[in-house]
Amino acid sequence: LESHVSWIRALATEKDVLTSASKDLTVKVWDIKTLKCIFTFQAGSEVYCLAMTNSMVYGGCQDYKIRVWNLNTMQKSHMLIGHEGVVRALTIRHATLYSGGSDSKVKVWDLKTNDCTTLFGHTSFVRAIAVDEAGQTLYSGADDKKSICRSPAKTVDQSKVAAVVVTGH
Repeated sequence: LESHVSWIRALATEKDVLTSASKDLTVKVWDIKTLKCIFTFQAGSEVYCLAMTNSMVYGGCQDYKIRVWNLNTMQKSHMLIGHEGVVRALTIRHATLYSGGSDSKVKVWDLKTNDCTTLFGHTSFVRAIAVDEAGQTLYSGADDKKSICRSPAKTVDQSKVAAVVVTGH
């Protein structure tokens, strides 16, 4: 699969579609069965991470925004704005998008309403996010050498969160 003119920074897949994001400011859409590029989105900013669900592609960008593209129309749908640093990590579970950024924050986005809540706890770039299959436990890792485990995943009130901080990397 050769098509980008610069190195590839992120991949995401859903059903028979693969998306790739490159330093060349594009997100390519690939048909996995034919291994052909079927569309190219012009991102307008470097895309650092990708996530997909329900024929929507989410790209975490250098300009602090999350761009959203619709694979049914092959159009940019909208942007999610809330981070104050590069968006470096994305994951989706049960109509919820979780993002992590250079602003040391984890954001929780309701994909039905686009409402956003902010979770704190890291003191440096958040580079990795994972959520268990049930969507109950959120894990985040950052440049502060901490992994934080939160349950329940969407709770903003820190007094109601069972959080475990693991250090040692």
